[in-house]
Amino acid sequence: MNRTTTLLAAAAVLTLVALLTQGPRTTSSTAASTPARPSMSSTVAAPVASAAGTLSFTAASTHQLLSTNGGDAWAVIDVTASKDDVALQRVSLAVVIDVSGSMAGDKMFQARNAARALVNRLGDDDELALVAFSDRARSWSLTRMDTTGRLRAITWIDQLGPDGSTNISAGLEAGEKTLGNALGSRRLVLVSDGKATAGDVDRASLERRAMATHERGTTLTAIGVGDDFDPGLMRGLAQSGGGFYGDLRQPEALEVVLAQELELARKPLARNVTLELAPGSDVMVVSAAGRTLLPGSTVTLPDFAAGATARVLVKLQHVPGLGVVTLVSPKLSWTNTAGVREAAQASVVVARSEDAVAVAGSRDEALYADVARAFGNEQLVLASEALERGDRSNALGLLDRARAVFGTSADALAGEDAVMSDTKKRWESGSYDAKRESKDAMKKSLKTFGETNNYAY
Repeated sequence: MNRTTTLLAAAAVLTLVALLTQGPRTTSSTAASTPARPSMSSTVAAPVASAAGTLSFTAASTHQLLSTNGGDAWAVIDVTASKDDVALQRVSLAVVIDVSGSMAGDKMFQARNAARALVNRLGDDDELALVAFSDRARSWSLTRMDTTGRLRAITWIDQLGPDGSTNISAGLEAGEKTLGNALGSRRLVLVSDGKATAGDVDRASLERRAMATHERGTTLTAIGVGDDFDPGLMRGLAQSGGGFYGDLRQPEALEVVLAQELELARKPLARNVTLELAPGSDVMVVSAAGRTLLPGSTVTLPDFAAGATARVLVKLQHVPGLGVVTLVSPKLSWTNTAGVREAAQASVVVARSEDAVAVAGSRDEALYADVARAFGNEQLVLASEALERGDRSNALGLLDRARAVFGTSADALAGEDAVMSDTKKRWESGSYDAKRESKDAMKKSLKTFGETNNYAY
């Protein structure tokens, strides 16, 4: 068995196991003003649970007591899909492939190979559309993958070659257009090795486009290949589009990822998932680690297959007061396999105390460590992005902020202090690859943001 075959076989197994068996990932938020304490407390957060359905969730405060003086607070929300079996659905898939000049060589070779393999995995009733984009986009229209359709698709794939710049917006627009009349489970997979250099190049605008695509019924996955793509953009597109984010340092892994995308499209359990973080009176939602906070304190979550999980780590602020406080009342909404909108809701209520020692002692150390890691890694991502832009001074400042956040939890700092020290030495000495630092930071952070919708090879 050659190296590529071995890699692909192993990757396929690992990806499937992770998707089907993975429990909630660690993640959450933290404030640099909270002193670190060793994990000596036996306090464990008591989560509240939503009513069970296709999706359900638990929500917990990191503290069983909050100060009557007000201040920061954190909630951790774990969403779980039921393990109900889902009937196989007809698939309508659009693969949008970057064919700009930077794709020349092995990346283009592997992209063609992966697309051909996907064609041969599709059933006779499945549909496939293909888009190639560089300065502009050209499309091969949605076609049933019977014998004739497969031959025509492979012929189109074989003539793909690299040339021009990277117009991601044109590729996305053409990809959604090809799925306009699709009858099956609609999924658009973007494959690119670069940054948006033509057309709409604004990240926020491209993410809004991805969100609108998802709201119109198409799930969008964004796969970055090689060392030059923009990880922040590709992850943002995937998050906004309800799909998966891919960081493929090895282009040959693309075949595995496209096969997994096909399986996800066949059995979607819940789509268009949103989590409204409704705060109590006199409470404000500040941020959700690693996620875009939309109007109404809402975050979008990926589409869920059976048994999938996601975690949302929320930072809040509460004003001074006595008695109990309703910290947050999360409302989870989604569309089920029948096309019906469902919802679940619960409230996290926390008592307040004037005793600062009692408040500190009520902290769930394990849960708070997850918060510190997540929000610390959020700063690390910002630092690495600044480094890639060439702003090393700002990058080092953000790196110090990341360490300060890790330092609010002794457990979190114990796992990150040596890493932070080594990173700072590299950055100060100039002995680093800025592109790799940025991608490594994003890859590491996804584990702490509670993201399970990602591929990394």
